[in-house]
Amino acid sequence: MIRLVICDFDDTLALERDFVSSGFAACSKYLSQLCPGHTPEAILQILWEEFRYSPRSVFDRAVKRLSDASEENARECVELYRNHFPSISYQPDVREFLRQLNARRIHSAIVTDGSSTTQHNKIIAVGADADFEKIIVTGDYPETWHKPSPLPFEALRAHFGVEYPEMLYIGDNPRKDFAVAGKIPIRTARILRPGGIYAGAPYVDEIREDARISSLPEIFDTPLFK
Repeated sequence: MIRLVICDFDDTLALERDFVSSGFAACSKYLSQLCPGHTPEAILQILWEEFRYSPRSVFDRAVKRLSDASEENARECVELYRNHFPSISYQPDVREFLRQLNARRIHSAIVTDGSSTTQHNKIIAVGADADFEKIIVTGDYPETWHKPSPLPFEALRAHFGVEYPEMLYIGDNPRKDFAVAGKIPIRTARILRPGGIYAGAPYVDEIREDARISSLPEIFDTPLFK
């Protein structure tokens, strides 16, 4: 019987692309103040063009297209992007999922990788700090806590007093969300969100999820809850 459901954050509870959009909007406004010949809208278009080319080094490439911007401005944009308070929200199915968890008296938690400030801002922005009983941002801990480390799940096991087979982790990223099941006997489920950034990522060690869903409430209809 599942007694604790743990969720990833990005592309599980809220779309990573929405955070990218929010961060790009903040950075385009900043850069437009440095580059009077470019409107925020024009700079935003440049950022998205560079993102579609490659999500890496977006700001480095973008400032090279802006005559009044510098490498230092690119570094400032990275910090602004990471630390801005985002305009994001839960995906539409999250509230019903939380309602069903509460109705079934199942404990809830979040385990998410990423920069501490970035992830905590996201969590506060959607109100997850009030909705989930325990939240672990692995950026608050040494690198040994980063997924697919079992350490966050060991901490949750002790906190809630449950056994590993009573724990379910719902995530989206095959690169890091399911391989933990090769280290501890936890159950896992993969949610496939339209527009999810890691939809085509390969599995680590071919360790796959126990269930696959397209919305969070679907999890209660899987064999994991029968």
